[in-house]
Amino acid sequence: MLAAETDFKSMILEYCQKKKQKLNFTSREKQSGGNGHPIFTVTLEISNKVISQGEGSTKKDAEQVASMAALNKLGLLKG
Repeated sequence: MLAAETDFKSMILEYCQKKKQKLNFTSREKQSGGNGHPIFTVTLEISNKVISQGEGSTKKDAEQVASMAALNKLGLLKG
């Protein structure tokens, strides 16, 4: 996982639950260049509004990247 094991997905889930907003992750898989390994792209929506996207070598990593980007965009990450 990214950033010293911080679980950004749990943080954004908790935020949405507190605000009573709907959270949705949509994932898409594509084949990368020459190595044949897939790349996952995840779109994060809050209340049907696209907030962020993330890419990773696994769906879980892509969800974490998208969650971290959403938290940054919402001003919820310190530092």
